[in-house]
Amino acid sequence: MLLRHIAAVLDVDTALVSKIERGEKTAKREHVLELAKLFQLDSNELTALWLADQVSHLVENEDQAEKAIRIALKEIVGE
Repeated sequence: MLLRHIAAVLDVDTALVSKIERGEKTAKREHVLELAKLFQLDSNELTALWLADQVSHLVENEDQAEKAIRIALKEIVGE
């Protein structure tokens, strides 16, 4: 699929799509949902992968990342 077609679906320019594709920029949640529709993917699964990537980037250089994630997980699941 051409980048210009994907850019039109996302209502962004092709340069941004190219940067997202190369990992230089991160897609927004609404872009992920549009891409799920475009490629007929499970939007919940794609959103979970996108969110995991967001968390990973947020804590990648933190010494206490693993501990922080464990604490956050406990809060999320209500333990």
